[in-house]
Amino acid sequence: LGIKLQALNDENKLCVLSLDEKQLRPYIEYDKSLKKYVGLVSDEFANSDDPTVANHALVFVLRGLPVHWKQVIAYVLTGNSTNPHKLWNFFTNINECLYSHGLLVKCITSDMGANNVGMWGVVVVHSIRNQVSCKISHPCKPDEKIYFVADVPHILKNIRNCLLSQNIILPDDIVASNEFTSNTVSIKHVQS
Repeated sequence: LGIKLQALNDENKLCVLSLDEKQLRPYIEYDKSLKKYVGLVSDEFANSDDPTVANHALVFVLRGLPVHWKQVIAYVLTGNSTNPHKLWNFFTNINECLYSHGLLVKCITSDMGANNVGMWGVVVVHSIRNQVSCKISHPCKPDEKIYFVADVPHILKNIRNCLLSQNIILPDDIVASNEFTSNTVSIKHVQS
């Protein structure tokens, strides 16, 4: 890790692990310095022994919680979809490495794409009408929790898409406690 761990006290070693995906133009090239072909799906995410051309990259970024620092710590090349169990295993390996260096991941954040939601399902993180499960025991320190959070831009996008396709009906207690004039949230309110 390029960050200076010795300069961080224990509180400042709390961090967030973020994941983002980028679509790539499929391309294979021989790298003379590595003496191998690059552009294939990374071994950790390969679905068979046959080499497959990658068309996505997953980038893992670590950020400090109480203090501002940020660093890319890993990337892998994948195909159209990612096995959620392999993705969780990769996260677990990253967590173990970070923990061995004194860093404690408190939160994992990602968009709500199918690959990430699939990984959330592996560890039983979900949000349904009457139940929210957004944390698990830390794999390296069971008395601590890791929280799963969807990134804010994607949450706003999902709310917008929901409002474009339907209204949201709020519970009566929410309407009363906030003194709303209606229990219906509609895109018409946003437009006006």
